Amino acid sequence: MRFLVDECTPVEITSLLQSKNFDVYDPRFKNSRGMADAAILKLTSNEERVIVTRDLDFSLITVNPVR
Repeated sequence: MRFLVDECTPVEITSLLQSKNFDVYDPRFKNSRGMADAAILKLTSNEERVIVTRDLDFSLITVNPVR
């Protein structure tokens, strides 16, 4: 399983997932801080990743997709 851990999520979540050998993309470690929600959704869709976030705005985007 592949994950994208949003930067608003505690970094310990990234460490935990990596310790379990999951493929984890964390913008804090990829010089990608401040990615727009639409860019995160595009990346996760293209790379078939699951978003791990505390940002409640993502639920609004899924109901009203960005085009």
